Amino acid sequence: MMAERIFLDTCSIIALSGLKDKADFDLLRSKLEESNSGLYASHIQVDEKYPEISDFKQICKKAFEKFGEHGIRIHWEEATKGTVVGVSRVGYCRVFGDDLARIDDELRNEVRKCMEEKGKNKPKVLNIARDCLIALTSTDYDYFVTSDKCLYESCIKVLQKNETKKILKKTPSIIYVQPEPRKMLKKILKILN
Repeated sequence: MMAERIFLDTCSIIALSGLKDKADFDLLRSKLEESNSGLYASHIQVDEKYPEISDFKQICKKAFEKFGEHGIRIHWEEATKGTVVGVSRVGYCRVFGDDLARIDDELRNEVRKCMEEKGKNKPKVLNIARDCLIALTSTDYDYFVTSDKCLYESCIKVLQKNETKKILKKTPSIIYVQPEPRKMLKKILKILN
């Protein structure tokens, strides 16, 4: 069995932490250990700050704590693949090169366009920047699991293009899962089997 590095977006972390049965957490932990695989995030998910959702940081904190209570570690210490003012933490980010900055701009435009097409409220620039930095950082991993339909569709359009793949050298398998705990668990277990 090959070790897999599975990068989760914020909604996926929150959804997966919503599992009710201890047995589900035990199964996830044992499958991760058996396969020498890991769940990953970035400091962005740990630091989540949405001023318009005052308790969001607490929701994220509780999600990480719940994994810890069940002996599951979400690794988050590696640097993000770029820097966004107001989001990035010094020491946990790298500066965008020109090629990555172009990919980031294209990804942001796609996410914004998707959100507008789906009739969502005018997307906040910083929220889009945060999501796109998470997506770009996922390109250092084997899988990117997201529960954000617009982010998923935009990643497929931008990150799966041949010219983007040449720049990044590696792109993850991008997976969309509805933000429901059992569906998230099933998808991750499928990756690990």
